[in-house]
Amino acid sequence: DVHKKLLVVCLLIFDGNKRRKLKKRFGTFKADLIELREWLVSEGCTHVVMESTSVYWMPVYEVLEGHVQIVVGNAQHIKNVPGRKTDENDAEWLAKLLCFGLIRNSFVPPKPLRHLRQLTRFRQSMIKTATQQKNRIHGVLETGNIKLGSVATDIFGASGTDMLQALVEGKLEPAAMAQFARQKMKEKIPQLMLALDGTMTNHHRNLLRMEMSMHDKIDASLAEVELVMSEAAAPYKHLLERLDMIPGINWLAGISVIAEIGADMSVWGSASRLTPWAGLCPGSHDSAGKSRKVGDRKGNPHVTRTIIQIATAPVKKNG
Repeated sequence: DVHKKLLVVCLLIFDGNKRRKLKKRFGTFKADLIELREWLVSEGCTHVVMESTSVYWMPVYEVLEGHVQIVVGNAQHIKNVPGRKTDENDAEWLAKLLCFGLIRNSFVPPKPLRHLRQLTRFRQSMIKTATQQKNRIHGVLETGNIKLGSVATDIFGASGTDMLQALVEGKLEPAAMAQFARQKMKEKIPQLMLALDGTMTNHHRNLLRMEMSMHDKIDASLAEVELVMSEAAAPYKHLLERLDMIPGINWLAGISVIAEIGADMSVWGSASRLTPWAGLCPGSHDSAGKSRKVGDRKGNPHVTRTIIQIATAPVKKNG
């Protein structure tokens, strides 16, 4: 039973028809985990089960990997009887379920893919942060009555960036700033002149300057993580080239797919097992001969997000 600062372990030892039960507690520092591993090995333990609780199971998995067979179970599938919850009871319950083969092992990719998965998920969080930062910049412009976002489709393109920089400096008139428009945006110069004629003060300019600086730092960090991702995904180049042939999947999307579902499809058995795990098929509710509609099953949110983005990309492009 894994917690942030504590591990509660129940070891079941079978000797013919007899069963012994040992319970111990360990900390979660590296030395504690090594002590746990040595104790399990000395007692002849062959299988270990733990719940996939947040990220706390990962260090335990890393230390035990290669020494025992590890089963990581979905917490939703192995709930104990309500009203009898203690850490010791939870650990014993997990051990019993494992003995009877009642826990389906969650997919845990090999270590290189686990590291790649951390990078892809970090990139997703960076994209979310970048979107939030852009929204804050939009907010600063609105408080200064600058309606650039109402005229330009993307204010963070080449033309929009030049206009934002000019707003920070505060040296140009709206008509001069509108001349930064490029390509199709040149058709909107009259509207841009009106949109850029706001009530910006030094306060707004200072705030916009700091927000733009933060935006640039986030963009630089995003570019860095994408570079590290590409280097880490080099061993899967041949698979990425094949995935890149599918409409909607570019190089980065292909890396995310491989990081989440792995490179070996034999672990899934069939698509009918993979799609529910990804949360991409409806649930079922049949009882007493009646069928009731239910929503999609809750699956891996990272896979769900990636696959939906891949599926909608060609539609948006063609639209």
